[in-house]
Amino acid sequence: MTFLPKTADARQELLTLLIAIPLSLMGTGFFFYLLDGAARVVA
Repeated sequence: MTFLPKTADARQELLTLLIAIPLSLMGTGFFFYLLDGAARVVA
């Protein structure tokens, strides 16, 4: 585990990235899910 950054700031940044990326992916997926649902209603 020596590759982990020693400073708390870098560790916090890494943690934020690890949390933000899946959240943004989920948000994008949810957006397309809503878009697909609206398209089905209109079609």
